[in-house]
Amino acid sequence: ILSIPAQGYLAHPALLDGCLQLLGATLLNENTQAIYLPVGCDVFHLFAPLEHHIFAYWKETEMTETSRTGQLQLISPKGELLAVMRGVHYLRTTESVIKQKLSHRADLGDWIYEQ
Repeated sequence: ILSIPAQGYLAHPALLDGCLQLLGATLLNENTQAIYLPVGCDVFHLFAPLEHHIFAYWKETEMTETSRTGQLQLISPKGELLAVMRGVHYLRTTESVIKQKLSHRADLGDWIYEQ
């Protein structure tokens, strides 16, 4: 269960980020040093503003050696479906790769992905 004041947001960014971090909890029993970072979402349906308290349910739909994909459902304490994120994509990396990238001063353009 997550709890963050909405402060005028339909879906508070920090609340959504906390929901996206749910994948990390699914990896606790795995013997891995991998870190999976969220990189995209195919579809986001918001049916109602996210409440101060919500439940997040993660269902993995695809797993490869370098990525994971799944669906995230955001549910109110009353059991109402508030939002669905389909095709949530994560890419695998490691702590050493992240430290290496952060040690160099990068141009902002290096961090922005455009299609």
